[in-house]
Amino acid sequence: MSKTNFSVQEMELLVNLVEKYKHILNCKISNAVFNKKKEEAWDSLATDFNAASLCKRSRQQLQNKFKNMKKESQKKEALIKSKYLKLVEEPLIYCVHR
Repeated sequence: MSKTNFSVQEMELLVNLVEKYKHILNCKISNAVFNKKKEEAWDSLATDFNAASLCKRSRQQLQNKFKNMKKESQKKEALIKSKYLKLVEEPLIYCVHR
């Protein structure tokens, strides 16, 4: 049985909780010690999430949702940047008035 889609409130809660644990989750070091700390942080985050939300989610569901949200955000940012660069790089046409 599949879970319901994440609500806007759940996504906001997830982002806020990731912000709380970002010092661990965004650490670029990936050895056994830090991987264990990251797992523990995600477990704590899932506990906090489930305490504040009516719909219970697993750690894996929360990790996947955040990863997908991050990818979507990066795509939108890249699209905005590419549109901006196209505007800036377009040749300027000067009109000469006689």
